[in-house]
Formats: sequence, C-alpha cells, structure tokens
Amino acid sequence: MVRATLTNMKRQIWLLVAALMGVGAITAEAQDYFRTIPINPGDILFVRVWRHPNLNTRIEVKSDGTITLPLIGDLRAEGLDLDQFQARCEAGYAALFPTQTHVGVVFVNFPKKD
Repeated sequence: MVRATLTNMKRQIWLLVAALMGVGAITAEAQDYFRTIPINPGDILFVRVWRHPNLNTRIEVKSDGTITLPLIGDLRAEGLDLDQFQARCEAGYAALFPTQTHVGVVFVNFPKKD
C-alpha cells in the first residue's frame, strides 16, 4: 500500500515537472522514468501504429488490467511498463501485417488515485 502511494506520488511530481517545463522540454531522464512506470487500471494510453493511422487509439486500461486494440482485441497491460506493453502490441500486429510494424505507446495521463 505504501509503495503504491509512493509510486503515485512520483507520477504526480513528474507530471507537474513536465507541465511546468512544457511537454517539449521534458528531459531524457524524465522520459526514461515514464517508460519504467507500471501500467495500472485507469491509466490512459495512446497507442500509435506506424503506417496504419486508422489503428491509432487513445484508450483507458480497464479495471481488469486489459485494453482492447483494433484488430487484436484484448491485451493484458497491468503491471507491464511501456516498453513491455509496446512489444506485446507489436507482436500482435506483426501477426496481422506482412511488413514490419512499429508501435509506440505513451501515457496520456495518470488518473487520480486515492
């Protein structure tokens, strides 16, 4: 419980720093930190599929820890960091498209957790 609260506090601090600095001015250290944060239910992600803009989506992680992506369906996201989840998305889309498919995943925002 304490660890979850501390993680949420770190998230909020980094978001505040990012907001004060402007999105374009986030340091490499902050970007690396965001990539290591575990995904939780309620988090909102933007998934971008390179060369397939119709598959780009902004989506909230459901309470069961999954998200539903176009053409792939449900994928488990909870507990994974962005790089791990990105690899899972790429594997799902690679099975559908013959050419190499790159996927980018970023946090849109973090929900307020009590």
